[in-house]
Amino acid sequence: MTDSSVLSAFEEFYISKIEQGLPGFYNESGRLEYLTSDEKELLSCPVKNLTESGKYTLSAAEELTQKCIDALTVVYKEDTKGKNRKQARVWSKTSSGALQHYGERDPGNENELVLSKIVLKWWYPLGNSLQRKVFALFRKAEW
Repeated sequence: MTDSSVLSAFEEFYISKIEQGLPGFYNESGRLEYLTSDEKELLSCPVKNLTESGKYTLSAAEELTQKCIDALTVVYKEDTKGKNRKQARVWSKTSSGALQHYGERDPGNENELVLSKIVLKWWYPLGNSLQRKVFALFRKAEW
């Protein structure tokens, strides 16, 4: 497993955005959280370790993937609404850098974290499409 202290700035950004887009819950200690400890561990797990560990099922990974994609979509829309060019640029810059960091589309890279696969699955086509729509609105004088 990967220690969260070695996550890249891109991974930290996307985890924080995923958490921002999820409803919170209180753990056993009474602390507000957005992802379970198992979900956080799964996100920071290299893809190659998924099958080796036997700890995670395909259905759990698919469920977490959809949960994260939905959260990223919600947060992108929230962050960029109301002429928020600054946030749109943050997302654009981070997404561009993340795509380079993740090697764009390298399906054979098993050292990639589960999170990076989820981000790419969100970006192609949802995130990219949302970004194009937002930046098109910036070009309209009445917006």
